Amino acid sequence: MHGMRTSIDFPDPLMHALKAQALEKGVSLRALLLELIEKGLRQEPSGVSAPVQPPSLMANGPLAMSADELSNAALFARLDG
Repeated sequence: MHGMRTSIDFPDPLMHALKAQALEKGVSLRALLLELIEKGLRQEPSGVSAPVQPPSLMANGPLAMSADELSNAALFARLDG
């Protein structure tokens, strides 16, 4: 398999842990790193939450608008209309 070479500086404790895990699994450090990177790329991103609904604006009077009316599309429609 052909690929691109690169250099990465790992903190010493991480490198020691990686080498120990590779030795424990009986694989090369390269094989372990490829496995971990590919596994990480296949996983769904963690910590991703649903979009946050902006707080409603407490306004009264003729210019009061709801959050839906403050979307870009709604604002452009008001400007064009």
